[in-house]
Amino acid sequence: MLQSQQQEVVGLLFIYTEKHDAHIGYLLAEEYWGQGLAFELLQGFINLVGASSQWHKLIAGVDESNTPSIKLLKKLAFEEQASKENGMLFYKFNLNQGIQ
Repeated sequence: MLQSQQQEVVGLLFIYTEKHDAHIGYLLAEEYWGQGLAFELLQGFINLVGASSQWHKLIAGVDESNTPSIKLLKKLAFEEQASKENGMLFYKFNLNQGIQ
């Protein structure tokens, strides 16, 4: 969960686990878009779970019209999957590959 200095919630990350994979999603209040907070949140999460997790990969679904989120996932080295479902694109991150 991201919080501002005034202790208000500005965003969150949610996780659904399935065997050795973690399906993730994230939300950020619109007034905080474009400030790099989602990048910090996801990068920190990847670094945290990459070192100590039993998960093999992270899977993120994103609406195909959400260009900023797609760019964010690609910047974090998520790879687009061939599957597409109801206007959703899916990206995966192999936790054993690390992050720059």
